[in-house]
Amino acid sequence: MDDARMPAAEFKARCLQLPDRVAASGEPRAVDWMRAAPALPGIRTAPLEPEIAIAITRLPGELHADPAGRLIVATARHLGAVLVTADAALLAYGRQGHQGVLMPE
Repeated sequence: MDDARMPAAEFKARCLQLPDRVAASGEPRAVDWMRAAPALPGIRTAPLEPEIAIAITRLPGELHADPAGRLIVATARHLGAVLVTADAALLAYGRQGHQGVLMPE
């Protein structure tokens, strides 16, 4: 998915993953991307509300322990959003009926 159409939850998850990627690549522009991305068309940010932080630890059903995946699901549930993902674990979680998911074509 291009950055211009990234949902808020995916943006937050990518921000969580950036420190490792920056350390591995030495890419200094990652911070610039994080600052500029919310201004792109179609991107909106959502604050990490206390309810989302708590929900990360209390998601129903079976979901892997990956904090980024749990953040994505908890945020989507809080916002009443459907996830568009190719992530196998998140698709499996959706099949359990706890979260609406769509697989992109």
